[in-house]
Amino acid sequence: METAARVAGLTGLAGALLFYFGWARAASTFSYFGIELDVLDLSFRDYVLRSVGSAYWPAAMALVVLLLGLVVHQVLRQRQNVVAIGLPLVVLGAIAMALGAAAVGGIVSFRTAWPVVPVLLLSGSVVAAYGAWWLRRRTVMRPVVVGADPSGESVVRAIVTMLIVLLGFWTVSSYASYRGLQVAQDLATNLRGRPAVVLLSSKDLRITGSGTLGVEGGDGSTHYRYCYTGLRLLIRSGGRYFLAPEEWRRGRDPVIVVPDSNDVRFDFYKTTTAPRCGP
Repeated sequence: METAARVAGLTGLAGALLFYFGWARAASTFSYFGIELDVLDLSFRDYVLRSVGSAYWPAAMALVVLLLGLVVHQVLRQRQNVVAIGLPLVVLGAIAMALGAAAVGGIVSFRTAWPVVPVLLLSGSVVAAYGAWWLRRRTVMRPVVVGADPSGESVVRAIVTMLIVLLGFWTVSSYASYRGLQVAQDLATNLRGRPAVVLLSSKDLRITGSGTLGVEGGDGSTHYRYCYTGLRLLIRSGGRYFLAPEEWRRGRDPVIVVPDSNDVRFDFYKTTTAPRCGP
């Protein structure tokens, strides 16, 4: 029962983390098109599925770095000069952390959306903590001083561990936002790769946008009098279709939201050219 409780707790934590990473990616993707996540009404499953790509590569890279670190650690353990090992690591880690802190303070900036700042802070913290561990080895054999606080070192270790965990969380969430922005930019550049939509309506929806075309006549029936083409499907969520004009440009064209009802009909095509209206 204890093991099952631990597994359930870890599973719940992993699910919460994947949900947050998926939320960060989705927020970055759809905000590029001017859509807030509250409007989409995505489910827990939608967020978790969108987080897989954002969490997979950071986790894989962390495991690779951890394995390489273990190999390097085994090699360094054969050496006795702990100062020559620990001091450069502390200095290198401090430089990385100082550069990251300067970027947070706006003193320096990086011309990239990649999460450079959290990576600098995280890697600097890990390297500095590892170097401090090597320097600590010099005092391991010293006699215990009467009146010293034996829990002080444990407190420092706990603080450093919490700091590294928080920086790791920030790094992965920033990478998720970065991936979401990349997905949005690729989607906007290749909108013709999305399903083409012919929208038939019983009412005039007055849809406008670059590349869209609306004609009266529909499919020839008396119910669907209006037909709109030149639209691409972005997503369907909450009983609504989010459509973008084929020649959509950020800041110029809108994203069209059409609720699913008996007054409209959606015809989807897998084609790079806009289908024509008509029977």
